[in-house]
Amino acid sequence: MSRKNLGLEKLMKEADENNYRAFYHLGLLYLRGQVVTQNYAEAAMWFAKAVEHGHVDSIYNLAELYHVGNGVEKNYEKRNELWKLATSLTKKVA
Repeated sequence: MSRKNLGLEKLMKEADENNYRAFYHLGLLYLRGQVVTQNYAEAAMWFAKAVEHGHVDSIYNLAELYHVGNGVEKNYEKRNELWKLATSLTKKVA
């Protein structure tokens, strides 16, 4: 098994354990088509799982998918909701 497949397997195992960082990284892999076939719907699904944990980078990535309509139906209202959520979370950290 290649190192890339081992990395993907490890991420999938961590995702099975409800690890939001794994959700985010899987979203990135599908978004970019790295190690896996590019699939915006899969990217959106993984980012959405990370969003449930308040992961800010996932929120921005999912908002961008809603903005352009990749993997999800274009939805500016949903995009704006996500941007507001990300802004509120980053203000709490700052």
